[in-house]
Amino acid sequence: MTNRAKEKSTEFVQMDTGEVLTVEQIVKEYLQEETEKRSNQVRGLNKRKSKEELYQYLDFRYGSFSFNRYKRVIDAFTNEGKFDGATCFKFMYLITFMDYDNKLRYGSKYGDKHRGLMTDRDLPEVLRISRKQAGIVRDKLTALGAVIIDNDGNMTINPELVYKGSLNKGYKQNSARVFEETVRELYERSKTREHARLAIFIQLLPYINIYHNSICFNPEEKDAMLVEPMSMIDICKMLGINIKNATRTERDLFKISVAGEYMIGKFLRYGKYSYCINPRLYYKGSSINDLKALGNLFLIGTGIK
Repeated sequence: MTNRAKEKSTEFVQMDTGEVLTVEQIVKEYLQEETEKRSNQVRGLNKRKSKEELYQYLDFRYGSFSFNRYKRVIDAFTNEGKFDGATCFKFMYLITFMDYDNKLRYGSKYGDKHRGLMTDRDLPEVLRISRKQAGIVRDKLTALGAVIIDNDGNMTINPELVYKGSLNKGYKQNSARVFEETVRELYERSKTREHARLAIFIQLLPYINIYHNSICFNPEEKDAMLVEPMSMIDICKMLGINIKNATRTERDLFKISVAGEYMIGKFLRYGKYSYCINPRLYYKGSSINDLKALGNLFLIGTGIK
């Protein structure tokens, strides 16, 4: 018998299981493990690369953002079934001044960044309202636990509601990226009486589809053909708006734009009309291809490249 034949006939016993294995079986198992290990490494590398591409595109196309735990935010600003949209939208604007430690920054501006710590004394100037109104807003925000003010008057956003930077998986799954530049433009171009109407976009977040940014009944559905879009009457019912005002509500929402792009669009997909929110305002998903396709819909006819 040749050495090769002897090698093939050699058997080994696994001490832990008592299983008898030949050299061929051991080599086969080893190769399978190595192949699986390599495949996992490649998948992990591709996932990291895809994530990096997404964040680079988000930064280039839409700028800085924070993660908004929208269900908690909505609950915080809802009392006895009534949503305080006016105060909520002011809160959303304050978030655009937040640093990576959740502290608000205002003053001592360097380039496009505020370097000084924002205090409650800055609120009238920041929010562009009277001192009396600013005091009311400050008291509401602190009473709700949305903003924390220290003994020096410095202001911090409650990280249980909004956060900026790296997140754990649980936080990210229950939040949406909200883009600072868009919120700022919406706020700074609006009148105080319009703040409650603009906060509608926050109320819509629980119904925004993760993959398509459409307003629907099944926001976790990936297959576009199976998404169940809300009509404007459905949206009005959800928002607590009289359905007789559905047409006017749609018309008002269609007027809202930022950077030359409308914030809401109505698109025909698979025989159904679907209202979609421009990802320039917020986006829940993680696919750069889905994001680009959606963003391009809002560029049609604008002349923007």
